[in-house]
Amino acid sequence: MPAIFCVIRLKKSTYMGNDYVGNEQNALKQVLGESFDYFFLPESDLEITLKSIEDTEETILISNSNCRPEDIPPSLAKSLQEKTTLLIHPNSGFDNLPEILKIYQFKRAKLIKGNEVRKIPVAEYILGCLSHAFSVPDFKSKWSEKRNWDRKLVADQNILLVGFGHIGKYLAPILKLMARELEIYDPHTEIDPNYKTQQSFNPQDADVIILAPSLTDSSTGLINASSLNKMKNDIVIINPSRGQVIKETELISFLQANKSAKAYIDVYENEPNDLKAFSGLENVYLTSHIAGVYKNLDQGMINYIAKIVHTYKNNQSLEDYIIKELDQ
Repeated sequence: MPAIFCVIRLKKSTYMGNDYVGNEQNALKQVLGESFDYFFLPESDLEITLKSIEDTEETILISNSNCRPEDIPPSLAKSLQEKTTLLIHPNSGFDNLPEILKIYQFKRAKLIKGNEVRKIPVAEYILGCLSHAFSVPDFKSKWSEKRNWDRKLVADQNILLVGFGHIGKYLAPILKLMARELEIYDPHTEIDPNYKTQQSFNPQDADVIILAPSLTDSSTGLINASSLNKMKNDIVIINPSRGQVIKETELISFLQANKSAKAYIDVYENEPNDLKAFSGLENVYLTSHIAGVYKNLDQGMINYIAKIVHTYKNNQSLEDYIIKELDQ
């Protein structure tokens, strides 16, 4: 039986296991049977890949957040643009896709985002940082007669949530229950009227700022010297979104001058990052773009991709998964 679909994975992330590609291929076999060819592009023969693209009816392209235009070989570019009907981007961020789409026009393709894969782990990362900032238990091996705990409560804090996308919508009801007051700022999204909102970014009353926006003109450099100067000197900033939301050198200067402030940073202006610029700061807590990573992420990603392909193969609606934000 000749193949109907050509499935191409452009790249894989460093956190993916050695068996990821084989497991993804096996999962797609459960959905497509024998009617597809599968190629992991970095290890594929380009001539064979090109023949499959041209001989099959449809091409499914799978990207990730590290994909760049140069990851598409020139010898495949024309055929991929003509034959790709489904482009799956199984990550919560799609900010790098416009760069690809400026050069390559996949006019037949439905563009699919993977928000549900990352939403809960990123939200739990944020909640973990929030807990660390206010309520790390003072564990003891012996009974303490003093039984004191000099801590602030999240319940006494004003939280400003930047971004009301998939992560913001998930977090908002939780934060509203936890905080004294929750405000939300997102100039690109209609926000539930049950929440207090800001029409422009105003951080001066916030005790905690949680950054969960997409990378747009309005969010790029949002945390800068000007906005930092309006913040409380013990502000807590949590950023698992995009590194470019923060001007790092200006944040570092602020943290150096305000020892009571805390910053939890998972993403950086340039990645990978050696983190040396933050050395010597005791009020910054750094991780390596892992907010959306968890033990069963590989399988979660594979299950999501298989679900999308199954839905597509059976001509069911993909409306809830299409990247509409690229039209903004």
